[in-house]
Amino acid sequence: MCDRNRITQVIINILTNARDAMPNGGKITIRTDYDSSKDLLLLQIADTGHGIPTEIREKIFEPFFTTKPAGLGTGLGLSIIKSIVGAHGGDVELESSAADGTVFTVSLPRIPPDFLPKTD
Repeated sequence: MCDRNRITQVIINILTNARDAMPNGGKITIRTDYDSSKDLLLLQIADTGHGIPTEIREKIFEPFFTTKPAGLGTGLGLSIIKSIVGAHGGDVELESSAADGTVFTVSLPRIPPDFLPKTD
């Protein structure tokens, strides 16, 4: 269960960043999985781009942080992703290297807290 439009925005933002990380082409792979032990749905989007340097990984989810040239990015995409996923009770993690590209893993509870029946 999720807000379909907001999760679509998460996917589009990650895919857009993946495309931009591969200006000369590359490969994007989308995988889904289910972790039954944690009742989590997993969405992985991997690219073969230039990777995210270690020294900026802590900043990438901050609003208005961007490595793109002026006019090509607002720096809001990843902060919006983090906010949407967090509102669903989930998390976003990344693995990245210059040699292998980047993998974003979005973990979402099967039933987000706001979708659970209210009890008094």
